[in-house]
Amino acid sequence: MHTLITHLGIPPEAVGTIPPGISSIQLPAEALPDAAQYLLNIDQSAYLSAIIVQEWEMNFELIYLFTGNEDLCLRINLSMETPLIQSICRLTPAASFYEREAQEMFGIHFIGLDNPANLLLPENEHNHPMRQSHPEKEA
Repeated sequence: MHTLITHLGIPPEAVGTIPPGISSIQLPAEALPDAAQYLLNIDQSAYLSAIIVQEWEMNFELIYLFTGNEDLCLRINLSMETPLIQSICRLTPAASFYEREAQEMFGIHFIGLDNPANLLLPENEHNHPMRQSHPEKEA
C-alpha cells in the first residue's frame, strides 16, 4: 500500500482503515484507473472482490475492495448530479459485473464499460431502484 500512496502522491489524511482493519485510500475519481493498474501490477495475487456503492445525502461513495497479499479499499466520492467514473473492466474483467450493477441500480455511469446492458431489470427500465429517491421508497 505504501508504494501505491507514494506513486499517486496521496495525502496522509486520505489514508485510513475500515472495519475489520482493512486499509483504505480516498481517491479522486480520475485516479482510479492508475491506482487499480498499479495495485494489480505490484501484487500479482490481487483481484477485485467487490465494488460497493453507498448513497449519502449529496454524493455516492464507491468502495473498490481488492483482495491479495494485503486487502485494500479504494474509496471514491461521486457527485449525485454527475455520477461519472472511468470503468476498470479492461484492467480486471471482474469489474464488469459490479459496474453494471451499480449503473443499473444507482445510475452511476461507467465510461468505457464493455457491456452496459442491464442485469436484472428490463432494458427500457432506467429508474435506479436502489436510490433513496426512488418513488417506491417514498410509499
